[in-house]
Amino acid sequence: MNVQKLMIPLLLLAMLVSCANAIEWTGTVTLTPGETFTVIPFNDETAEYQVNRTSALGALDTASRLGDFDYAIQQTDWGPFLYAIDDVAYNPDTWDSWLYQVNGVSAEVGVAGYELEDGDLIEIWYGAWGSTPETAESVVTITAEIREPEPASFSWTGTVTLTPGETFTVIPFNNETAEYQVNRTSALGALDTASHLGTFDYAIQQTDWGPFLYAIDDVAYNPDTWDSWLYQINGVSAEVGVAGYELEDGDLIELWYGAWGSTPETAESVVTITAHIPTMMPVLTLPSGTVMMDSPTVLPLSLADMTGATGFGFSINYDPASLSITNLTLNQTALPDAELTVEYHISHLMVAVTSPRLIEIPESAVIAYLTITATGHPGEMAGLQSIHAEWSDLDFNDYPISVQPGIIRQIVRGDFNKNGRIDIGDVARVAYMAADMVSVDQRADFNGDGVVDGADAALIAYAYVGKIPHL
Repeated sequence: MNVQKLMIPLLLLAMLVSCANAIEWTGTVTLTPGETFTVIPFNDETAEYQVNRTSALGALDTASRLGDFDYAIQQTDWGPFLYAIDDVAYNPDTWDSWLYQVNGVSAEVGVAGYELEDGDLIEIWYGAWGSTPETAESVVTITAEIREPEPASFSWTGTVTLTPGETFTVIPFNNETAEYQVNRTSALGALDTASHLGTFDYAIQQTDWGPFLYAIDDVAYNPDTWDSWLYQINGVSAEVGVAGYELEDGDLIELWYGAWGSTPETAESVVTITAHIPTMMPVLTLPSGTVMMDSPTVLPLSLADMTGATGFGFSINYDPASLSITNLTLNQTALPDAELTVEYHISHLMVAVTSPRLIEIPESAVIAYLTITATGHPGEMAGLQSIHAEWSDLDFNDYPISVQPGIIRQIVRGDFNKNGRIDIGDVARVAYMAADMVSVDQRADFNGDGVVDGADAALIAYAYVGKIPHL
């Protein structure tokens, strides 16, 4: 069991006079209710007593630290016995020992069992049964001040961005087998998001009427005073619990600790949260389409529903065994004056875009072009994803971007019938195109001269028989 330490007041008038076989000390000690300390009897070091700090022995223990003197406890059949203070100890021949009284009245229990009240005067003196502190040479006189510990306090203020439709799980501390699914746009969702930003904790208690906000940081519900965490939205007290209140964009949530009827203005512990709930979240759409094997293909990347942005950033994640992304360029028409920063990694790239003018893309528009090469197997499908996408407003606050993933189908150039290889049907199709016998597909312009002719028919025939490795 932990031994709690008592905070000693810095300003304390105390007097200690010590001489041979005599000790006198007078002073005031401050004791904290609920605190305990450990006492080990000198005659049995394997035993220990847990003693209340607000006991008469707790007052003596505190005084011993202030007065820099020792005391000893003896283990007996009837409990802990005050055997000695400083060098003045129980005399087995005369039975002289340490006696005590509180407010002039002799106590009927040992010093470890007497619970003090604020202002009590404890007099401990050495002598025979029937002696008094007035005639004793060794006297310790203690005035007890019993003070409740200062309540913990906690404050946090900030803005959180909440995503509509998103939920999170809360597990009550008093029932770890239970869980609540809570909307991110609830008052509790705002607190949960704030707890991550402010690196503080909170605790939910399971009750018959639903989840109860039991504590924030170290400030918890007090069952004796009923002090608890209260909250209001835009200055109006809510009629439902924090998990059930649905917020709107711009709502001000104030949570404070106190009694019913208290206000955040008078509370010492207050959490103030401004909720930002985007009505339209920007949507980044990653490229989808077909990519030729071993041949770079350029595909568009689009963005929609972004207004008033000073910048945005995102990642593009992919499987390097299937794809390779070698270049990303901005569409300057959609993003004039924008600055692009890209870092290419083995399995992803990170993109940052900033602009001296606010970025306004209310409707879907192509913002960039990706150069992708298929490195897997013909016919294989590969995905493009983003695990990090955000944008910044005029106040440089960050908000999330919704991302639509892309799907890339890997094909062989010249594989017009999409069976994953160049076969004789593909060779014949291009020969018919060159002879104007079927409609022309410009993808058959393998040499890039703008027309599909005999040269292109020859190239695909070469690829088929293996004269060239690929088109």
